[in-house]
Amino acid sequence: LFLHIPSGNLVIPTRIFVGFEDTGTAQVLDVLAVASSVEDASVTGTALTIYNKKINGDVSPTSNCTATTVITSTGSDPETSHFYEFWRPYAGFGEDAFNGSTGWVNAGVHGAEWDVRRAVSPPIIYGPGSISVYAAAQAGTGFITLEWIELESEKYA
Repeated sequence: LFLHIPSGNLVIPTRIFVGFEDTGTAQVLDVLAVASSVEDASVTGTALTIYNKKINGDVSPTSNCTATTVITSTGSDPETSHFYEFWRPYAGFGEDAFNGSTGWVNAGVHGAEWDVRRAVSPPIIYGPGSISVYAAAQAGTGFITLEWIELESEKYA
C-alpha cells in the first residue's frame, strides 16, 4: 500500500493492520512500514478509496492524500532518500497451512498490527512524502488497513 502525501499536508499514522488470508507456498514473509520524504503521485497500481472516520453532520471531510495498492511500478523508490522504517513485526519463514507446511513465524502470523498508542514515537510526515506498507509473501492474499491523522502542515511547521 502506498500513501502519497502532497505538499501542504502533515500525516501521522495511527494504526496499521496486515492480515494474510493465504499464501501460495510456505516462504519468507516480509511485512514492514516506511515513512519517506520521497513522493510519487503517479504510481502504477490500483487506486483505493480513502474513507474518513470523522462524520460531521452531512459532510465527511475529504483527504488530500491518494492511496494505491498492488503497486506494479513507481517513478521513485521510497527508500532512496530520507526514510524511516518504523514497523517490521516479523520477517522470516511463514506457515502455509493449506499446503501442509509446518513452518511458523509466531502466533500473529495471520495478522500483525502497529498502533500509535504502543509506539515509542510515531513518524510525522510533512508533505511532500509518503508512507509505504509492504506485505510480501509468495502468492499471498490478504489486506492492509492504514489509518492516519491528516492536517494542513503550514499550521504546524
